[in-house]
Amino acid sequence: MTVLLVICGFIISINAALILLFKFNFKNHDQLSEAFEWPFVSILVAARNEERHLRNCVQALLELDYPKEKIQILIGNDDSEDTTQEIIDQLLLQDSRITSIKIESDYKGLIAKSNVIAQLAKAAKGEFLAIIDADNTVSRLWLQGMVKPMLDGADLVSGYTVVRVNSWLHRMQAVDWIGTLFLMKVAADFGFPVSALGNNMMLRKSTYESMGGFEALGPTKIEDLKMVIAFRKAGLKHVQIMDFACQATTEPMKSFWDLLLQRKRWLSGILKYNPFLSIILIFERLTILVVIIAFMYAVLNQSQEVAWLGIAMLLMILLEFVKVYQVVFKLKGDLRPLSIVVDQILIALLNTFALLSLMVSPKVIWKNRNK
Repeated sequence: MTVLLVICGFIISINAALILLFKFNFKNHDQLSEAFEWPFVSILVAARNEERHLRNCVQALLELDYPKEKIQILIGNDDSEDTTQEIIDQLLLQDSRITSIKIESDYKGLIAKSNVIAQLAKAAKGEFLAIIDADNTVSRLWLQGMVKPMLDGADLVSGYTVVRVNSWLHRMQAVDWIGTLFLMKVAADFGFPVSALGNNMMLRKSTYESMGGFEALGPTKIEDLKMVIAFRKAGLKHVQIMDFACQATTEPMKSFWDLLLQRKRWLSGILKYNPFLSIILIFERLTILVVIIAFMYAVLNQSQEVAWLGIAMLLMILLEFVKVYQVVFKLKGDLRPLSIVVDQILIALLNTFALLSLMVSPKVIWKNRNK
């Protein structure tokens, strides 16, 4: 029990430090000089089996509050098995800013989404490359919010994405996303970015090309994390924005099984390319569950450590709540306090199942395919 309490103390200290950094080291990236001109931006959309979402995604892009002549929308059909291509053909007739790029399978050995984005980037004419998933819809100010840090010298901007909530499972995902964005924001503002949102990010094209593009990363299903690592090693400027006005909204996983597969894919990438971060994240989540179980065991057996375990459990849950609520409060979101606490425990269970699944079967599935 003593070892467990020491571990709890360490995790509590780390979380308290993160909360203070978020509060006092939060960086805004929305300032521009009076004299500036909006740059030309290429928006890259990779679409695989997105017949339900693609039209809404592109419609939101067409309605952006941004000079129309400064936007290029490139869509790549990633070997879809539904009517995605038919929808793309219809969209091409709607607006001349939309272009469809024929995607070659296994281009230069690439797989999954990076294979599509690499080919779209080749056709891009913009100074900046905005990457958005086909199941996302963006606010009217999204592109302005992404471009502003680039005009201030950023090489990579990770956007702010929220999950559309229609059920308790969706709400749990929303809480988890907020917790992840909290960590990404604190780390980026501290000068040590840990990842970026691959479904909502922007790259300076000249920097991207000088780094060799996605082709230089090789075959991967976690292109966002590998790109961040490459940019960080090169000493390039990475910005994580967190602004309600320029957010994107993503569709949630529809079932617990889909969510488990998504989490398994994320854990696989983090374990492989950022083991230090993965150890901290997994340790933290597992410790919450272990402490709760240990507390219940101590109560049933009237153990002397019950008071200390109870304090540790309450502090850990409280700090997890504060981390999420800081983001919700800053961005004027709407999540009930009790739901945040319950969802954090459910997320810990989900991560545990995902880790066990990864240990039993390391193969990762993406978009209904193994590569």
